[in-house]
Amino acid sequence: LATERPAGRIGCLRVLPLFSNPKWTGPAEPAQALAAGLQARGVEVVFRSSGFTKGNAQNQVAEHAALRGLSSVTDLDLSKHRTPWRDWRDVRRLRALLDREGFDLVHCHLANDMRIALSALHGRALPLVRSVYETEPERIPGFDLRALSRPRRVFVFSRGVERALIARGLPS
Repeated sequence: LATERPAGRIGCLRVLPLFSNPKWTGPAEPAQALAAGLQARGVEVVFRSSGFTKGNAQNQVAEHAALRGLSSVTDLDLSKHRTPWRDWRDVRRLRALLDREGFDLVHCHLANDMRIALSALHGRALPLVRSVYETEPERIPGFDLRALSRPRRVFVFSRGVERALIARGLPS
């Protein structure tokens, strides 16, 4: 868990938060709060959330992002669950936009956006970080636990999850 630091300007940094769900669920608020906080410190943040809403035109995550003053883009499907044809298309689109838009960091918040980002970033030096919002380690599927060894940093919000990840050999 991070040590509190004094607020200050960061600047000259472009961050791409990915959020693979259009619904305003538990992780959405802290993901956007972090993005808004970074933006307030001078970081350029382009919050990309799910453009796939299963026929429901309402994208609650994008609506809340706009209320926070975040630049919210929904040009990727970023479906909540693994969907091979959508995910494959998202990997291709994400690779192209990373080449085009020059981000310094990709920050994933959910399992499927991390799977997509890991594939898109394969062979690239661009750093990836992940926030894990689960509070019970047993609720993290095995694949996700293995995938959590790949980001540059993993941020957790539960001591139990932190201990479980360290026990599996992930750095603290």
